[in-house]
Amino acid sequence: MPVNVLTKNGYSNIVSLWVAAQLKGFSSPVWATYKQWSELCAQVRAGVKSSPVIFYKEFDAEPDPDVADDDGKPRVARASRGCSTRRRSRVTP
Repeated sequence: MPVNVLTKNGYSNIVSLWVAAQLKGFSSPVWATYKQWSELCAQVRAGVKSSPVIFYKEFDAEPDPDVADDDGKPRVARASRGCSTRRRSRVTP
């Protein structure tokens, strides 16, 4: 499964990275954003295309008394954010 190089966390539910790795025969499951590679003093090679990733998270949210239609009960909220990742073999240390 794909893994983030900086955090060492696995990318869960990231089918697109896994499929890209399988179809193109990538040897390393390690991915990171451009900024994360820079933090590790690595340089992404010029012209390298990135792969899109959508971060998705569910969390418990407390009631908000300032919202008129809030029923006062705790609920599950969702957040998402997109970013672009690059694989290890496209980076020079």
